[in-house]
Amino acid sequence: VRGPSHPGSADPPPKVFPISDANVMDWKSQVDKPETTTVGDITDCGSTLGPRKIGGNVTFNSNCTVTIKSPIWITGNFTINGNNTIQLDSNYGSTSGVIIADGVVTLGTNNQLKGTGVGSSLLMVLSTYDSLANGSASAIIISNTGNSGVFYASKGIIEPGNHNNYKELTGWGIKLVNNSTINYETGLSS
Repeated sequence: VRGPSHPGSADPPPKVFPISDANVMDWKSQVDKPETTTVGDITDCGSTLGPRKIGGNVTFNSNCTVTIKSPIWITGNFTINGNNTIQLDSNYGSTSGVIIADGVVTLGTNNQLKGTGVGSSLLMVLSTYDSLANGSASAIIISNTGNSGVFYASKGIIEPGNHNNYKELTGWGIKLVNNSTINYETGLSS
């Protein structure tokens, strides 16, 4: 860490996370219907997914483009292998979308999470995994090189890897590894 040190200073007060548990429960309630499905592996590279609740784990295989209709709630782990584009359906216009995973989120290399391309539209991956309750295991683990998107884990640790570009990372903790760099956009310093 570069910059001046202030040993003996009081810790800054904790910040309130921008997304409340009530927000997450609202998104989940939108898709908590009897027709919950189990998807498993996504192998249809031109597929559209959501809005829906998915019971269990979901894996996106490599080299796919998947269109998302929000919200999506995955009750298990969410794995995104390499070289995927995951984009919010264009019908969402300038609004944003969310994929919620109750388990661990893992990304390989070169995965792009995108909004619609209109205005400030974003696609966020949010993990509700509680790192503190699970022995400090990370909630979101992102491999090195070529990943982008918005990731959120208010109760979890995020491992951002290196050589990735994020619009936003918000987590209970950020675990940096060798050669990790986090560059904030202007106005995102807090």
